[in-house]
Amino acid sequence: MTGVPFRDTFWNVPHTVQVLLYAGALVAVGIFAYGTCQRIQLWRRGTPEQRFDRIGERLWLVAVQALGQARTLSQAYPGIMHATMFWGFLALFMGTVLATIDFDITLPLFRYKLLRGPFYLAYETVLDLFGLFFVIGLGMAVYRRFVVRPHRVDPTPRFANVLALLFLINLTGFVVEACRLAVTRPEWGPWSPVGYALGRGLLAAGMSESGLRALHLSTWGFHAVLALGFIAMIPYSYFIHLITTPLNIFFSKLTPRGAIREIANIEEADTLGVSRLAEFSWKRRLDFDACVECGRCEAACPAYLAGTRLSPKAIIVKLRRHMHGELPGPIHGALIAADELWACTTCMACVQECPASIDIVDTILDLRRYLTLSEGALPSTAPQSLQNIQRAGNPWGLPPAERLRWADGLGVPVLQEGAEVEYLYWVGCSASYDRRNQSIARAVVKILRAAGVSFAVMREERCHGEVARRLGEEYLYQTVQRENIGNLNRYRFRKIVTHCPHCFNTLKNEFPQFGGTYEVLHHSVVIDRLIKDGRFLLPRAVQRDLRAAPRGGESGAGAPARRAAPQPRAGALLRRRRRAHVDGGAVGEAREHHPRRGGARGEARRRRHRLPVLSGHVRPGTEGEGRRRDPRGQGRERAGGGEPALMRELLRILPDLARLIGRLVADPVLPRAAKIALAAAVAYLLSPIDLIPDFIPVVGILDDVLVAAIVVDGLLNYVDRGLVLKYWPGDARSLQRVASVARWLAVWVPRRVKRRVFAGR
Repeated sequence: MTGVPFRDTFWNVPHTVQVLLYAGALVAVGIFAYGTCQRIQLWRRGTPEQRFDRIGERLWLVAVQALGQARTLSQAYPGIMHATMFWGFLALFMGTVLATIDFDITLPLFRYKLLRGPFYLAYETVLDLFGLFFVIGLGMAVYRRFVVRPHRVDPTPRFANVLALLFLINLTGFVVEACRLAVTRPEWGPWSPVGYALGRGLLAAGMSESGLRALHLSTWGFHAVLALGFIAMIPYSYFIHLITTPLNIFFSKLTPRGAIREIANIEEADTLGVSRLAEFSWKRRLDFDACVECGRCEAACPAYLAGTRLSPKAIIVKLRRHMHGELPGPIHGALIAADELWACTTCMACVQECPASIDIVDTILDLRRYLTLSEGALPSTAPQSLQNIQRAGNPWGLPPAERLRWADGLGVPVLQEGAEVEYLYWVGCSASYDRRNQSIARAVVKILRAAGVSFAVMREERCHGEVARRLGEEYLYQTVQRENIGNLNRYRFRKIVTHCPHCFNTLKNEFPQFGGTYEVLHHSVVIDRLIKDGRFLLPRAVQRDLRAAPRGGESGAGAPARRAAPQPRAGALLRRRRRAHVDGGAVGEAREHHPRRGGARGEARRRRHRLPVLSGHVRPGTEGEGRRRDPRGQGRERAGGGEPALMRELLRILPDLARLIGRLVADPVLPRAAKIALAAAVAYLLSPIDLIPDFIPVVGILDDVLVAAIVVDGLLNYVDRGLVLKYWPGDARSLQRVASVARWLAVWVPRRVKRRVFAGR
């Protein structure tokens, strides 16, 4: 193979040492397998739970969440830190696997050298770069945990030892490569940029060939011992999360996150809730071992931030130590206090943030169920609320006959057996009894009536008992659900619309557990659809914000600001401008806010144009404002159909883009951090130093393209749009297309990093 690049696997390593390596590998793998089997047996002692369905979805979750680090990257610094370490570690592991396949399988069995030629050169470059990224990630981890020290991470010696071990394994690998390249000096040495540079440094330090060979052999042996020791200790150390995290993501809950698991056959169940370790399912036990103690659950938990005793991380860590025998004693009282459990609001924020997909809230609810159903130990005011739900159908014990009092004077239709409507409006307890929330129900009725849809409310509506389930009173909850579902099944309707998020979650995600499967929509979604369908018009102010493009003839100093105005969707406008189009007060109050709207002339206009307009609205096109396109036409206009391909347009306007960047740099309004980042990027692009060497065909220009894309993306998408449009020769639509291409090219850089650099304070 003279002249052909290839991997010399055991260069400078005696045969005896090679035999010792294989013997040590067998021992390390045996210890690893034994420890892993012990962990699996510990998990299997839990109760059964079905998590082997929908294999395709589960594999996709592993690809996105574990390999892609999607949830980890939701936070900028820790996300980049962990992703850099993980991808670096994964690349080095795959490189070791390929080297093993090359030397122990393809070469002896098929007489084929896998790691040779161009493939070997690419292999060396990728491994060196990812090894460098791994070291950078470790440095970021040390800085964050032991210098910055955020409250949610623990700067303990245990984590220092973990980071030190990983650093030593990586460093000794680079030293071994550097010694080999310094002695052999192959023509392809620069394809291993880190090892090659380190080898040149060793030669510059005056090391002889014999000294390099001795350093190589001793470091090689030390590296092998560290690597094999690392493999053996995985099941017994913090590194177990390399196994448990992908497993836990694979077995994560695929049902809606807001749906709590029911107790099947509750009247015949042997246990109600969890009081002992043996009552946890095997998936809960896997949850305990999957925790990496990152503290993201604490940072997102409103109860923890409010100063209560609840710490989601502490609960999982204590249960893990209890499972391994480190914290003996009963779970309730000794291990976990009742105050910790009752402080949970079941908002699922901890589950949303957990990178290991741990079902923390489900564990807390299982523990609550035992306190409620077996011990009767509820918080002080909870028993009264549960009694009110059972007796009066609402948590406050108010008379059921007053449930529809909010609709007095509105003529709200009530469901009748045999008659079918499009929407059943589920009002909920709060909007039925609370005066402040009754305005929401009245406004929803006005909107549905203005849109001309058929709807009705249900006279038999009562509380769905969500609070009972979250307090652990599953028996009451199931009783209430069966009654509600029985009432619903008496009537004919196509969809259920609700404005309360608790009602929405319960009806959509938890009713199906008891046979009540319906199409449930939130009122914001329904209103958005009605607007898009042209069922009624929005107020003039909202229509003005929905224009797809600025009016012709616009000029002057105010033009860039108006041209740069965002084009929000109708749903966002409905949330932001609720009072402008949904007035919960009387008609007289609406006229007070909008003195020239409504009345006889308004009714005449509505009849003339044959489009329903909500109370207090006027149809556009009057008083010199100019006629606007209908919302669907605006949507087509914003879509920009028939325009040239984005990439072709980007190449065509590169000169304009260069002039724009130059003018932005000279503008004093551009953030200082953006100017520094831009100067650094230009220096990098013009310098002979490259992250990926230019002599590598095609790949050598990749780093330059990515750096340029990051800069353009930051300037176009995170600098104030009015400032960018000030120097952009085209219109807002062409700038948006260029910004979309730049964002697509630089999507792998977290948005928070770019926002911090390019956005003004």
